[in-house]
Amino acid sequence: MNKRGFTLIEILVVISIIAILGAVSFGIFSTLQKNNRDQIRIRDLQGIKQALELYRSDNGNYPDDVLPTGSPDYIPDDIITEYLNVWPSDPVSGQFYAYAKTATGFVVCAKKEGNITISPPPECTMNCKTGVQCDLGFQSD
Repeated sequence: MNKRGFTLIEILVVISIIAILGAVSFGIFSTLQKNNRDQIRIRDLQGIKQALELYRSDNGNYPDDVLPTGSPDYIPDDIITEYLNVWPSDPVSGQFYAYAKTATGFVVCAKKEGNITISPPPECTMNCKTGVQCDLGFQSD
């Protein structure tokens, strides 16, 4: 008698292999997404840094500490209208880019997700979300 079909064990083995492959690919995909969002943050922070440097060049100083709230209402209008098309927002909802004027210049900071190895300036001690300290940033030249 010639039986056609698969045994229960064969089906379970195939399902297990598919589940393992799915779990591995999901982990890789998740890491890639986090690193991609970190690259967006780096690009945004560099754009903000460039705008702030242009602001200083035109005005002789950096703007006061009015930006860490993350609300567009607290961002000086001339920075947006003259130096940026729009104020960038963090790719993760609820997080924002923080700015602080320092004794020698400024820092712009964000909270990273992935494993990017850029160290923030020591002045990046502000929060980028309620209770979440920034760990990615740039300082003035």
